[in-house]
Amino acid sequence: MLWFGMAALLLFGLLGVASAQETENHVLVAVPAPGGVRIDGDLGDWDLSGTILACYDLAALRETHSVRVAAMHDPANLYLSFRFRDPTPMENWTNPALDPQGGWRGDAVQVRFQTDQVVHLTSWYDTERKLPWASLHYGMWEGDPSARDLNDALAKGVRVAFRKDPDGRGYVQEMAIPWGILTKAGKPPEPSFRCGMEFFWGAPKGRNWPEHRYADLVNAENPHRSFFWESTESWGRVELVRRGNLPPVPAARWKTAIESEAARFRTEGSVPIRYELPADGFATLVIEAQSGKRVRNLIADDPRKGGWNEDYWDGRDDQGNPAPPGDYRVRGLCHGPLHLEYQFTYGNPGIPPWLTPDGRGGWLSNHENPMAVAADAERVYIAAPMAEGACTLMALDKEGRKRWGVGGVAGGPLARMGPYLYMVIGGALSAFGVPAGEVRLVRYDAQTGAQVPFRNGDPYRTIARFDPKKAPPRREPEGKAIEEGTLDAAWCQRQTMGLAASGERLYASLYFENRIVVTDGEGNAVREIVLDHPAGLAAAPGGSLYAISGKRIVRLGSGGRPTD
Repeated sequence: MLWFGMAALLLFGLLGVASAQETENHVLVAVPAPGGVRIDGDLGDWDLSGTILACYDLAALRETHSVRVAAMHDPANLYLSFRFRDPTPMENWTNPALDPQGGWRGDAVQVRFQTDQVVHLTSWYDTERKLPWASLHYGMWEGDPSARDLNDALAKGVRVAFRKDPDGRGYVQEMAIPWGILTKAGKPPEPSFRCGMEFFWGAPKGRNWPEHRYADLVNAENPHRSFFWESTESWGRVELVRRGNLPPVPAARWKTAIESEAARFRTEGSVPIRYELPADGFATLVIEAQSGKRVRNLIADDPRKGGWNEDYWDGRDDQGNPAPPGDYRVRGLCHGPLHLEYQFTYGNPGIPPWLTPDGRGGWLSNHENPMAVAADAERVYIAAPMAEGACTLMALDKEGRKRWGVGGVAGGPLARMGPYLYMVIGGALSAFGVPAGEVRLVRYDAQTGAQVPFRNGDPYRTIARFDPKKAPPRREPEGKAIEEGTLDAAWCQRQTMGLAASGERLYASLYFENRIVVTDGEGNAVREIVLDHPAGLAAAPGGSLYAISGKRIVRLGSGGRPTD
């Protein structure tokens, strides 16, 4: 006999018509452009018949965080259009003059191509300056000799236009990308090429991190979305077809009751299973032997209507083998759409613990401990070596409350001079955009945290280059280094271990180069001081400079000569 028990769990409300599932698109069809294409944000001259929909959760996010993507082609260009649903459209406060590759922090798209070369395109609307932007990165990342940035893709022929929707709840992003940018051959790579896409939604006034990201157009045989930018094998395909006006293209896995519930969630078999749900929701059914052993996971989190439902079992187990004759029972549960409710944050003293547009929420890095500190009469400044979430750099008031934070992925030693907070980044290992063997100086407004370009307009100044092979091999685990007594400055594999300001000069220690670089506030070289393995630096009020050299502390006189 069949015994059925249904437990209703977490009924938060009625389901509506869409299920809580993500899209998974494998192919984007690029149709021939029907004529001349004006890049103006108006898609009236488009053939949109190859459109695909991308959304992380169709039930909860379809009207707020989804995007419809279409593609066209002609002999000169690949055309892409993105129709975003977004409650705060075209919200991106990344300044391309300072961070031309960093548009992923707000509303943006990143499209990754593999033709006869690998090309990563990032495009966004600069909200503050009211300008479209696009940048390119060729090749992959660390260790790829072909890797290079093309920061201003518009100057090379890429065209981008944006237009907000009339209801203020979305926007159109339209692009024309010359084949000469995407291929070495300069012509369409027919009949198809590999391509993956990542979509970003920014928070109002947000400068550090997007509030939502979703990757789609994935390889059916390797549909992994984590570290999507590093895996060409995870990208789907763009197919160039010769005819347009295509029938609608469903996503490869699109669980929605509107268009495909009956086809995608139908069960078949000779054993009917009838059960009643208290409301529209998601149901899970399992079939067990009387011993309690699981025989079949029949449906899992599938949408079902309130009232009586009927599913079917074909008498087979999960491996497809016929179940032996006997008594079986069905157990199930149902629930409405699941919602997150914030309760507390562990180990985060931010008020509130999450990032906020004013920069006062959240805390420091989500990956690394603090590595550098500087202070003035009003504030304490703290930096971490890197961060993928939260902040690399933050300022605290005298009460320990965060006043501003800077997102990003690379940080280093700090020093205050004039109105600025200076930071150096770089080491023996590449650091998210800073190649191994390069030391960069950046500066920020100490009051607001806004990055300040140097007088020549550069977002950073390269103050030193060195051979990263002079550094030791990749560091061993910290515990092992402590146990073996090898935990020293070299273990960190960072070239610059100290930064200090005195008078109108900045002093940056180059550990593996046995020297200290002296610059002015614009990053211009003044002189160098020879010192054995300099690490931490500090300037005394009287103008003396102190340094850690190897295992001793030295004072550097006016001529740079060290004394114990």
